[in-house]
Amino acid sequence: MIKFNFIWSLIFFTVTTHGQNKFIPSGKYIVQSSRASTLYIEKKYAQSALAYDSLFLLTKGQGLRNDKYDAACVWALSANNDKALFYLQQALTTNEWVNLSNVLSDSDLNNLHGDKRWQLLIDKVTINNKVAEKKLNKPLIALLDTIFMEDQTDRNNIETVKEKYGFQSNQMDSLWRKIAHQDSVNLMRIKYIIETYGWLGPDKVGQQGASTIFLVVQHADSLTQTTYLPVMREAVKRGNARPQDLALLEDRVLMRKGKEQIYGSQLKTDSTGKYIFYPIKDEINVNTRRVKVGLGPLEDYAKYFGIDYVLPTSKNGNK
Repeated sequence: MIKFNFIWSLIFFTVTTHGQNKFIPSGKYIVQSSRASTLYIEKKYAQSALAYDSLFLLTKGQGLRNDKYDAACVWALSANNDKALFYLQQALTTNEWVNLSNVLSDSDLNNLHGDKRWQLLIDKVTINNKVAEKKLNKPLIALLDTIFMEDQTDRNNIETVKEKYGFQSNQMDSLWRKIAHQDSVNLMRIKYIIETYGWLGPDKVGQQGASTIFLVVQHADSLTQTTYLPVMREAVKRGNARPQDLALLEDRVLMRKGKEQIYGSQLKTDSTGKYIFYPIKDEINVNTRRVKVGLGPLEDYAKYFGIDYVLPTSKNGNK
């Protein structure tokens, strides 16, 4: 399921809008999408599938491509090939490039592989890709794919090391040093790409490539983030970066300056290693701001970190 690849930088659980139609999600749409996503995480696949059906009833069939893809995944997991292929067709058969390797390796779709319609769909997407790939910078896509893997490999071990050795352990310190070294190497590559080509969007490097540029900046030092923040703002205006990713960078820069964050994307850990939210400005209205940039409710976001979050009902923080 594409949406739920874990990226420890706190950029997941967002609504992807690049490489899709011009459908603009409403606040109600985002809330329902978040509900369907949460049911998937809880492995309530049949309920998640029905929630996605309800989502698209709200919009008379319109919706974001990643939601159509995720609907296909949960219907496949519910052993309903007809529904799964219906949504998958809508998600994949656009005149745009699709990362087929991700689709083919997605275990959520394994039930479809024996269906003859699966291969017909893959063949059609392959043809679409050949048309779209003419606009892509393949060497840069390959480089960004490598950077992405190097960025994520050690981060994927954070929770395992924390559970086994503890948050304050020597093993955790060693892992963080290794991550910091790799981040510095990746940042040099990304700086070169931005300085040479500008902040590239999905039309040139695919969605994962564009997201990787943001990801490395999000993991960079405070000076680098402050330097590239206005660059990313312009990239969002041109459609080369996602507004929800910009929101996360805005929060990260504010946090590092000791100021309250705006969108609630940034967390920290207490002395026990438990996640808590970094202070949020005007917290009672945070979900309104999140919806405007394509982020789901903060209550759902908090569940990923084991936080039972309740939105304040007054400015003094009372629940």
